[in-house]
Amino acid sequence: MKQNNENLRGLYLPHLKILFIKLIPLVILFNINFLYFHIIVEAYTIAIGVTIFVITLNTRRYYENSFFTIIGISFLSVAFIDFIHSLTYKGMTVFSVNSANMATQYWIYGRYVQSISIFLALFFITKKINFYALIFAYAIVTSFPPIMIGYNIFPTSYIDGVGQSNFKIISEFIVVVIFLYSFHLIGKFREYFGYYVYHMLRAGILLSALTEIVFTLYIDVYSITNATGHVFKMSAFYFFYRACVYATLNKPIESIFHDINESKRFLINILESLTYPFYVVDVKTKKIKLANSATNFDAKSNLTCYSALYNNCRPCSPNGDSCVIDVVKETKRPLVTEISHIGSDKKEKIIELHVYPIINNNGEVEKIIEYCFDITDKKRQKEQINKLSVAIEHSSNSIIITDTKGTIDYVNKSFCDITGYSSDEIIGQDLSIIKSGFINDEIYENLLMSINKGKVWHGEICKKKKNGELIWQQLTMTPLKDPSGKATHYIGILEDITDRIRAELAEKKAEETEKKVLELEKELESLDRLIGLHQPTITARFYGNIPIRESMPELFNELVNSYKTLFKKYLESQVYKTEYDIVEHMKQYIDNLGSFRAGPRELIDLHTTALKIITKELPYEKAQAYVNEGKILLIELMGYFVSFYRNYFIMTGKKTKEL
Repeated sequence: MKQNNENLRGLYLPHLKILFIKLIPLVILFNINFLYFHIIVEAYTIAIGVTIFVITLNTRRYYENSFFTIIGISFLSVAFIDFIHSLTYKGMTVFSVNSANMATQYWIYGRYVQSISIFLALFFITKKINFYALIFAYAIVTSFPPIMIGYNIFPTSYIDGVGQSNFKIISEFIVVVIFLYSFHLIGKFREYFGYYVYHMLRAGILLSALTEIVFTLYIDVYSITNATGHVFKMSAFYFFYRACVYATLNKPIESIFHDINESKRFLINILESLTYPFYVVDVKTKKIKLANSATNFDAKSNLTCYSALYNNCRPCSPNGDSCVIDVVKETKRPLVTEISHIGSDKKEKIIELHVYPIINNNGEVEKIIEYCFDITDKKRQKEQINKLSVAIEHSSNSIIITDTKGTIDYVNKSFCDITGYSSDEIIGQDLSIIKSGFINDEIYENLLMSINKGKVWHGEICKKKKNGELIWQQLTMTPLKDPSGKATHYIGILEDITDRIRAELAEKKAEETEKKVLELEKELESLDRLIGLHQPTITARFYGNIPIRESMPELFNELVNSYKTLFKKYLESQVYKTEYDIVEHMKQYIDNLGSFRAGPRELIDLHTTALKIITKELPYEKAQAYVNEGKILLIELMGYFVSFYRNYFIMTGKKTKEL
């Protein structure tokens, strides 16, 4: 609190001294002639009112709130009303007025306008007000008193010989209440004004309230009480003026210069933070006017660009090329070029030079901005990259580069030739576009797990070409890392091994086929051995029991063909579930075979012969089906054979004799 009081004392004391100095001649003038005193005081306040209006009129675009816009226009209205008040004051001969009533009426109307305007200015401080609409509104307000007073509509404010009317005294207290409420209300908007303006406005409002309190006490318009009220009014207008001038002139100008200095400091900091040479050259003299520390020379040394940069005494580059400044001056367009530069280490460097024109209001190039980069290493790296790019593009191996999400960023020509995709079709696609589905997903998961850990993955994968054909490739997938060690891309080198894989698969298939054929041959051999076990003995041959193959070869061939037909129909009935009475055909075949006194050995012989003929030209899988199903067929036929012999040779004696 003590510190705050000291601050306020330091704020108000200089202004109170100024007011005290102004008061001395006014006191002397009051004692000489009151009218002169009154005219001087009113002229002072009128001048301040007009000045505040002129200032706000020309500076309204520089402040953000509407407070001073309303104050400026209202103070012009108050100044006009006070001007009429001073001309109609008792004793003035301008309007030949002998009564103090008219001047008092103008006075109280002016105070109403002033107090209500300050209140409204605080109320609309955060709102946008149309400037010209506000002027029109106050023009109407200012035109009321001459009409109302001229037609005796305005209430009487002063009665000669009696003093102030009740209307005038009550109006003064109303105005005081409005001023005091505004004094309280302004505290809520303190952040809109700043420390200095806030306290100047408070002082002006408080002195205005004191002015109206004093003006409720006088009886004679020439009294010292009246004079005291005018002194308070003059002091109030002084503080309003100080607040307005600082808020609308001093503060914006200080803010502008502060912003300029901050911008200058900011630009200097940016300039000095650049790690590459940056400088400004005068077009006419070729002298460097501004340079950052990266240029390694002082701009104040008055060096030319060619002497500072090239240690050259003539205005051109070390190689005698055209001066880039002259080129940009003529074209008025930016220029980016590469120049050869001999550095302080006597080594040649490649410099990328950027040149930009600064054009004045006349359309002429006045200054040049230049900055440059040493791209020697970059050029060498670019050449190496170009060589590497050519090698990659023409490599016989397929090369693919993806990002960490598996999106394809690059493929070389070999990749396109092998897969059938063009680079436009494949780039930007997900890597899954070439997955065949033939390789287990675990292989791809293992691949991703390895490269995500930063490891190199080797393996064989099966891919799908654009036409759907499968190809096999040997893949080496390597993560590409940034300087921090984080993987940014993956590069895959693929060697086509389709022919080898196909040869291996064919060889494996041949081995499996050969193995299955041997198994099939073993099956047939086992049947042959079975036939051998059932060959008739010598005794049987002696009694005429000779195999059908030997005794009736033609019949044997017919029986073989019939068996082949039966065999095929039986297989169809088992595999395709065809509607075919295979049982009846099997019984008929056994009955026919039995009629020739054939036994199981003939049935096995017929089965084996037919099976060999059928499977001779068939692929292994189908031949194996005949062998497997043939075993079941043979067993079923054997069952029917047993039934046949039971019915015809054992149970029927007559037939036994006949046979």
